[in-house]
Amino acid sequence: MVAGFEELKLSLTDETTPYIMGTIQAAGMQENHDKLSLLLSPNPVEDQLTVTCPSHTFGWSILDFSGNTVMRGETTGSKVQINVSQLPAGVYFCRATTNQFCREVNAKFVKNQFRK
Repeated sequence: MVAGFEELKLSLTDETTPYIMGTIQAAGMQENHDKLSLLLSPNPVEDQLTVTCPSHTFGWSILDFSGNTVMRGETTGSKVQINVSQLPAGVYFCRATTNQFCREVNAKFVKNQFRK
């Protein structure tokens, strides 16, 4: 981002024709603007949490409200089902990490008491 813009064009104009001199882009800015997103369902959940991520391989972890990791794993697909039935009821965070986008994303979910 340059001065708050995605790109900045410099132009030189005279009375007859505008000349585009070039485009400036911030150093290290990626051309790929794909964003990592995370879909959790159902939310709230009782037993099986489905985590969907656009990456074909991602690591996941479940964190409690204090930030402690209570579960973790990795998948080679874009979707994984996690059995959360043994977790106490409360608010949790699911974190997905992928090398495809070099990103990490968090999403909050609510774990309801499991009913048999």
